[in-house]
Amino acid sequence: MKRLILILFLVLVLSAFALGEESKEKAPVKKRDPFVDLVDASGRIKTEDELFSTFQRFVPSTIILKGIIWDTKRPLAIINGKIYTEGASIGEGMVLEKIYANSVVLKGQDEQRMTVYLKKKKENK
Repeated sequence: MKRLILILFLVLVLSAFALGEESKEKAPVKKRDPFVDLVDASGRIKTEDELFSTFQRFVPSTIILKGIIWDTKRPLAIINGKIYTEGASIGEGMVLEKIYANSVVLKGQDEQRMTVYLKKKKENK
C-alpha cells in the first residue's frame, strides 16, 4: 500500500513538473515600448497594431523552425510543418527574407527583422 501511494505521488509530481516546463516555453510575452504614447494627439487610444511591432503581435513562439534543406541555389526552410523558399509569405505579414544553413531571417510589415535559429538536438550520453 505504501509503495502504491509513493508511486502515485511520484507520477503526480513528475506530470506537474512536465506541464510546468511545457507552459514556460509557450508563454507569449508582449512588451510595449515605454516611450510610445498610449494615445494619439487627438486623444484616441492607439490600437495594438500601433503599439506593438509585427514581431510582438506575431508571437515568436508560434514560429517553429523544424529544418533547413540547404542548397546554395535554392535553400528551403520548414516552418510550422510547411516548406518555404526565400521571399515567401508565411502569414501575418511576415516574409521569409533569407535562409542560411542554421537560421532564417524573417521580415515584418514594419521592415523589422528577426532571426530564428535551428535548435540543436540534445545528445544522449
